[in-house]
Amino acid sequence: MVGIQRQLEDIKWKNKGSFEAKANYAWQMHIEGALTECAMAKYLNVYWNKAKWDLPDVGDVDVRSSSKPNGELIIRRNDDPNKKYYLLIGLNGEYEIKGWLYGKEAMKDQFWTSKDTGRPPAWFVPQEYLTSVDGVVSDLLEKDFLDD
Repeated sequence: MVGIQRQLEDIKWKNKGSFEAKANYAWQMHIEGALTECAMAKYLNVYWNKAKWDLPDVGDVDVRSSSKPNGELIIRRNDDPNKKYYLLIGLNGEYEIKGWLYGKEAMKDQFWTSKDTGRPPAWFVPQEYLTSVDGVVSDLLEKDFLDD
């Protein structure tokens, strides 16, 4: 219901939506986004801020999701570099937490690209660069960020 409410508000206020996505995916993206936020809140055992607009998605972190098994963590220009962003992979209420990064760790030239999806360019971070949920930093991340 939260995802439906978000989409209805976008329609009412004639917003393009925070996803800047094509209109035919807006309902799905709002609903899946709400489902992944709820799943993350349950995992972290924290309050889920369903209203969301000016607060972090879950506790003090934000959630990004993809239905693709090889989906990437997407960080946009207006995202907070000091916030933690989690990537969840799945669909229809079944998700796997792939890991997380702080915004500043994702905001590197090597990740900046456009996927030609009708949305502006962003940082797209492959899963192998994410810190695992048990706190283990990947070797790739160590090489890229700890040697700087």
